[in-house]
Amino acid sequence: MIFREMTAADQGPLFELLSRMRVSFVGCASSTVQRLMCHEASRRREVRCVVADDGGALVGLVIAVNNPRRYWRRFVVRHPMAALLILMSRLRSKTSPSDKEPSDQSVRPLLEPGPNEYEWCAGGANVAAIQFIGVAAEARRGGIGAELYETFFKLVASAGITRVDAHIEPWNVASVRLHRRVGYRVFNDGSGFYAIRELGHGLQ
Repeated sequence: MIFREMTAADQGPLFELLSRMRVSFVGCASSTVQRLMCHEASRRREVRCVVADDGGALVGLVIAVNNPRRYWRRFVVRHPMAALLILMSRLRSKTSPSDKEPSDQSVRPLLEPGPNEYEWCAGGANVAAIQFIGVAAEARRGGIGAELYETFFKLVASAGITRVDAHIEPWNVASVRLHRRVGYRVFNDGSGFYAIRELGHGLQ
């Protein structure tokens, strides 16, 4: 298994993986948005993507945007129709009841007490916001998620990123455990979990 930054040649296989995993970006599962994110990850330095390459087959990824508020403002200008799809999807999700169960009580000991001093996606050029991390069903339980994150942390730290933020849905206890395992602090923000990983100088 090789963990590496994606290349332009990975766009097709990465899109196939995202489609198979039914991935949502900023609350939108549109294939148009998935294709655009694959394309932007191969061309724009503010989108960073690390993949798990199992002998030429992509089985996992972590994708993030640097300086998220600026990135999404520019995304709206570059891709107004995709931005409209995202807006419509988010409006629908606010009016539709969730079919996900709330997290079980086993997650409580993993959470940090007290208020979180950071605001989701509020950081500047030194902050990366995770858009998705996942591993294909057939490759899970092998520590791939943690390896993806470790490779990603080294990649973005070398580019000047000092903090990585992630938002975790309230039903996704396995994701909370993964984020804690790789050094995130996790808080309950009322709509799910907000995870913060500050990158020190020890990453090699």
